[in-house]
Amino acid sequence: MRPTLPVLGIICVWATTPLAQEFNALTLNFQGANSFIERNRLEASKSSGMSAELFALRGRLVTIPPQAQEELLPSRFYEYALSMAEQYDIPSQIFFNLITAESNWNPVASSDAGAIGLTQLMPRTALELGVNPWNAQQNIEGGARYLRQQHDSFGSWDLALAAYNAGPGAVTRYGGIPPYKETQDYVQKVLGR
Repeated sequence: MRPTLPVLGIICVWATTPLAQEFNALTLNFQGANSFIERNRLEASKSSGMSAELFALRGRLVTIPPQAQEELLPSRFYEYALSMAEQYDIPSQIFFNLITAESNWNPVASSDAGAIGLTQLMPRTALELGVNPWNAQQNIEGGARYLRQQHDSFGSWDLALAAYNAGPGAVTRYGGIPPYKETQDYVQKVLGR
């Protein structure tokens, strides 16, 4: 039994290092992406261009090598998000707040509703925008373009954000911000009020 103790000691020390904890968290995120893909297999198969790509990714999303972890750090996306906010004439603070509210800058975030990535694009929206929601840069660009489309349709940032959160149909149906607490709180949070 003595030879086992040093090995266990090494494992315990390694598992408590910040790098190991971050690696474990990222592995769980990728495993979450796998379960998301599995749960939404039928939905994905309806959108022919997306399904093959999602299922090709499935086998690669179980673990992430330590050297790739740096690529997933939020700071890698800030500059790109800023450039997309400028390109689509979105106040940068609103766009940064949107990404924070949607995913907390987690590029592999997925919701129970099916939203994917940094800007939490729904698969159908991503398909309509022609972006891969699992690709962080395409997700950011798609989210910025979609937010700009909502602003162009509704004429204000509060209504654009309500449409982004609840869907443009809900904003049209209610003639303004829908009476959903989640959407009302979301609009206030992203606008920084």
